[in-house]
Amino acid sequence: MNRIVYIDVIKFIAISLVITYHCHCFDNNVVSAAILSMCCPLFFAVNGSLLLRKNREYRYYVPKLLKILFLILFWGTISNVAHVVIYNEPYSIKQCLIDVYNLRMDYCNHLWFLFTLFILYLLYPLLRPILRDRKVLFISLIVICCFSLYGIYPFFKRMNPIQGWHSYSLAYSVGGYAILKTYEVKSKMILFVAFLFGIICQALFNHYYVCDDSVFVGYMTPFTFVTTLSLIKLFSMIQWKEHTVIDFIAHNTLGIYLVHWSLAMFLVAKYNITPYVYFYPVLIMIVSCVICWLMNKNKVTRWLINLN
Repeated sequence: MNRIVYIDVIKFIAISLVITYHCHCFDNNVVSAAILSMCCPLFFAVNGSLLLRKNREYRYYVPKLLKILFLILFWGTISNVAHVVIYNEPYSIKQCLIDVYNLRMDYCNHLWFLFTLFILYLLYPLLRPILRDRKVLFISLIVICCFSLYGIYPFFKRMNPIQGWHSYSLAYSVGGYAILKTYEVKSKMILFVAFLFGIICQALFNHYYVCDDSVFVGYMTPFTFVTTLSLIKLFSMIQWKEHTVIDFIAHNTLGIYLVHWSLAMFLVAKYNITPYVYFYPVLIMIVSCVICWLMNKNKVTRWLINLN
């Protein structure tokens, strides 16, 4: 099966932003936080655009749903054990399983992504028939954005039927499908201006709305929504050439995502004040790629780093 090159480029950028974010290199910069806020939204938008265009029934998703649950348990345990080793904390098997279930912060909190993907996979077969009509798609996207994006949803908070999980992911999934498969934009300049506008607005939002994690809050803003969709649409209009490194990383984004967490946790915990901290994302990317390359050599370990 031929890969879509611009999708690979987007996934490469997304996983690079994720690793950079988890290394906490640019936490105090409002502009970098605005850019990093695109990391997971890019994944959701690409995932939605690829899966919603296909008429998949639940028999396609059920094996993936079961595998997601297993990967959460397996990699959650790995992350928790790594945390115990790094911080030298007493830990029991029972407590480990409880923490995996609760996605204990700083232990395996990154697995919220898989939980969210699990819910999206439950919704995709229901959404696909509804979103075929262009007008229904447009209305549905507006409603989902109103109920899920920060800055909009407070007006609907009391009647929000999809609160309680990372519901903004649904907005990006449907938005990615809509912008790539349904709506045409002829001018690249319009998309580039929209991208810059989103970055500037998100940076201003980060400046005036002080919080503990500007990147994570940025996932839920309409500014990151505009930035994310304009970027993937712009990239879809560019003639990209295949590159071996980008192709490998894009093909192994889930594995890199699962592997990199413990590496980032170790570096941030042990060497977070060294002058080389800004090189950590590159180092973690290289080491994660090597680990995924080795795991791909064996059928069993390969199964642990992908959803196929």
